Amino acid sequence: MAQVFASKADLLPKAYIESLACVLDACEPMEAHQVEQVLRTELGAPHQAVFAEFDMVPIGSATIAQVHRAMTMNGIRVAVKVQNVSNQKLMRADLANMLTVSKFLDRLHILLPFDHTSILLEYIAQVYFCD
Repeated sequence: MAQVFASKADLLPKAYIESLACVLDACEPMEAHQVEQVLRTELGAPHQAVFAEFDMVPIGSATIAQVHRAMTMNGIRVAVKVQNVSNQKLMRADLANMLTVSKFLDRLHILLPFDHTSILLEYIAQVYFCD
């Protein structure tokens, strides 16, 4: 959720946005074997069969995913976003807990300067978890 708020300068003061910025691309990356496993599952083949080159060291790693440099078989340089499977259980629990608190604040008529419950519901609907 911090990633959502870190990218919402229209909702939070600048100091909060700056403090949350580290979650956008400075999280601990997955290990190479985990990246290989996700790629194999999602692509239906080893990454070597799909990419001419694939850099296992990510250029950025966030809570949800990390991004890797790669080259397609026809020589096009691409960025590949690989979902971080290590954080799925934690993310599900965090989202459920935040939604509970958000709905509780709504029932108490504690108003924040943005519609936190709607944002959470939309975020939950948009997040895809592969199992």
